[in-house]
Amino acid sequence: ITDGVCWDTLTQVVVVENLTIDVGADQIVCFGEATTLSPAVTGTAVSYEWATDPHFTHIINNNVSQSDITITPNTTTTYYLRVRSAYCEAMDEVTVSVSQFSVPQPSEYVVCYGDSIQIAVAPDVAGSYTYSWQPAGSIVSGANSASPWVQPSQNTTYTVTATNEYGCTATAAVNVEIKQYDAVADITPAACFGGHDGAIALTVSGGVEPYFYQWSHGATTEDA
Repeated sequence: ITDGVCWDTLTQVVVVENLTIDVGADQIVCFGEATTLSPAVTGTAVSYEWATDPHFTHIINNNVSQSDITITPNTTTTYYLRVRSAYCEAMDEVTVSVSQFSVPQPSEYVVCYGDSIQIAVAPDVAGSYTYSWQPAGSIVSGANSASPWVQPSQNTTYTVTATNEYGCTATAAVNVEIKQYDAVADITPAACFGGHDGAIALTVSGGVEPYFYQWSHGATTEDA
């Protein structure tokens, strides 16, 4: 700088700061599961403000000097981060989706003693599932499917754990009741060999009515 007679030199320092943030890719968590958001920051940040709306009307982190935040969303939520340095400001966002499903309990199954029956469950949300059933000892086949065949020897409650493609789980109980009947025959022999005046009075109890009968000579009534 000069006025024609005198001169002077002024020096101005210009600071160029490159402040960038990256909160990472969108995530999927199970319902009730916590996750920690850890941003990658380039530059010298002095504060980190997290919010669930882009206008930052409510800051959800108590300590703005800490970059990470641990969250447990109940529903799919977008989280916004605003980072400030001494000169600059940067923003980014990440959506955390919540995976939630249940396995409704089916009606009770009824099976005759010694028979097998196919039981089944169906999660209430479409997806890719694996299944684990207990107790496993009376499962005949399909132990890793939604609809195994079972052959219990007594009334049994089967517990199934379904796991979806995100590792989230839900359980359900499936009751199987055994129906076992008894038949007592009161036999009246024929008076003479080869006679046709003999009779069998059958008394049936237990099981599930109505009863159906099939005798060797073709009769279908209770008594013969």
